[in-house]
Amino acid sequence: MRNRTIARELAIKALYQLDLCGDGIISDIDTFCKESAEKTDIYSFAMSLINGCRSNIKEIDEKISSVTEHWELRRMAIIDKNILRLGVYELLHRNDIPPKVSINEAIELAKKYSTKNSGTFVNGILDKIYTRYGNGKLLKDANSISIQQVIPEIDYGNSDLHVHTNYSDGT
Repeated sequence: MRNRTIARELAIKALYQLDLCGDGIISDIDTFCKESAEKTDIYSFAMSLINGCRSNIKEIDEKISSVTEHWELRRMAIIDKNILRLGVYELLHRNDIPPKVSINEAIELAKKYSTKNSGTFVNGILDKIYTRYGNGKLLKDANSISIQQVIPEIDYGNSDLHVHTNYSDGT
């Protein structure tokens, strides 16, 4: 199993426990992750995911609620809710993780830790969130892409040319 997948599993287990028990167990969560992680990078990535989800929980929950029809967040299975939280955090706040990877990892976590229908449920919700909110992350990054990245076969020397777009649709 890949290191980041292991870290995501640790993060989901920790977020689940925090959801059940509250912030009073945060030091236990840190100890759990340190002891469970085989490598320092697994621990670091897991903690960055946990802290990122916790820091942005209000926004993340609002985004999930905005795309779920006839489903209140409080009625969702705790594991599904936390898998969604992790997926939404990665989609909207982690530019270093491709959206397809975030969605696929969340689906696999749902299949492993929840019901047989949870993978489909998580896929549908994250796809809606990415379609509605996540595309802006990619456009924001594209606004400052260098021309060497767009047309790499031309020798630009030491130029500082950059492509900046400001179309009427915001891209």
